[in-house]
Amino acid sequence: MPRERKTRLKAEPLVPAMLEGEVARLRPLCAADCAVSVRWRNDPDIRDNILGYRFPITEEMEAQWVDAVLKDQSRARLVLAIEDKTDGALAGFAYLNGIDWFARHAELGMLIGERSRQGKGLAKEALALVAGYAFETLNLNKLHLRVAAFNARALRLYRDFGFVEEQRQQAFIRGRYHDVVLMGLIRSHA
Repeated sequence: MPRERKTRLKAEPLVPAMLEGEVARLRPLCAADCAVSVRWRNDPDIRDNILGYRFPITEEMEAQWVDAVLKDQSRARLVLAIEDKTDGALAGFAYLNGIDWFARHAELGMLIGERSRQGKGLAKEALALVAGYAFETLNLNKLHLRVAAFNARALRLYRDFGFVEEQRQQAFIRGRYHDVVLMGLIRSHA
C-alpha cells in the first residue's frame, strides 16, 4: 500500500511583528537601522564587548549586512532591533544565531550600542522578551551564548537571568539530549 504524503504547510514567519515590554520594544530589523548601528560597530568599547566582527566597518559594509539579514530565508538566524519605548529610538540588537531546529537550540547575542541608554533596563527586558519568544513561540529547548570574561556587566545580566557556564544538552542524538564538552588547546601548551 503506498504511503500517504503529508501536505507540507508553509512555515510561519520567524521574525515577530513586535515584542513589547515596559521599557523595551523589539521589532524586525530595517534598512534604516544601519545609519545608527555603523557607529556602534566602529566604537571599540562596544565592538570588543560583543565578540563580533573585530575590525572597523564602512557604512556600505553595514548596509550589506542589514540587507543580508533582511534577505536571509535560512530560518537559522533572527535579528531584532531593540527600541527604547520612551522615545522609540534604536538602542541595540538582539540575535538568535545558528538556530538548530532539530536539537532546538540557538546562540543568543545582544548589544545595547547607544551608550546613553545602557544601564536603563533595556537589555534585561530585551533578554526576557527574546528568551520568551525563543522558548514559547519557537519551541526552542536551550539558548547559549558567549561572553568575554572581562564583560562583567553582561556576565551579571546573564547570570541573574539564569544562564550558567556549561555546554549542557547541546546535542540531540537518537532521541535524547547530550552534553557537549567544549575543549581548546593553546599554542604554548602544545
